[in-house]
Amino acid sequence: MLDEYRMKQIPWLVPALNQLPDWLIKIIHQPTAFFREQLGDYATQINQIVAGGGKNNTSHVTVFHALRNDPDLPPEEKAASRLVAEATSLVGAGTLTSAHMLSITSYHVLANPPVLEKLMEEVEEAFPDPRDSPNIPGLESLPYLSAVINEGLRISYGVLHRLTRVHLDSPMRLKDWTIPPGTPVGMSPVFLHNDEDMFPNYRSFDPERWIEADKETHEAMIKRLSNFGHGSRQCAGMNLAYAELYLAISTVFRRLG
Repeated sequence: MLDEYRMKQIPWLVPALNQLPDWLIKIIHQPTAFFREQLGDYATQINQIVAGGGKNNTSHVTVFHALRNDPDLPPEEKAASRLVAEATSLVGAGTLTSAHMLSITSYHVLANPPVLEKLMEEVEEAFPDPRDSPNIPGLESLPYLSAVINEGLRISYGVLHRLTRVHLDSPMRLKDWTIPPGTPVGMSPVFLHNDEDMFPNYRSFDPERWIEADKETHEAMIKRLSNFGHGSRQCAGMNLAYAELYLAISTVFRRLG
């Protein structure tokens, strides 16, 4: 997360690192070295697909086969460099973020025996046979599991940097302030998730806060969660991510808890 913050606040850092040779990057910045290796793997696979091959290397047709074969896409949208960038976004947004939340949440559940006990009671009652495959609607109806997931999202933040927006046409009003048109406005999710007025004792992992809140307060708490952003630029994979979180947490703790 610290590297993410540095890249946002020091925009020339990544272009500068990209100019350095691989052997030097491995010495001074291992995360960038690992990222370069990943890009190389993506490029190899994408180049095979763009060239017309690679289909037999997967158990199913991938999104990149579909992009390559789409007659409505212009050639520049099918270029290997464009598809490598797409692969980077898919892997980064679709795996690292969910994995981070799951690891943070699992730690806090295991570190709080009363939370673990309540979670186990609920999932055991809902799914007496641990070998059963739970369904998403059934999982979403479990109040304590939902509270654990919401608290996990709150305490894991997602991105740390400000997700800025610009209103071009007219001034915006925020309480006593007038924000001129064209002014970038943003706030780190940390400030929203650590709002002491909304989340008292915010450093504590407390799923009960979501259980005990009345309807109006609960809705306000949900609006504070900014892991997926808000508005027209909200994460397109949010519903998929929620499905992953419900399935992973319920299955792991039901079968291994």
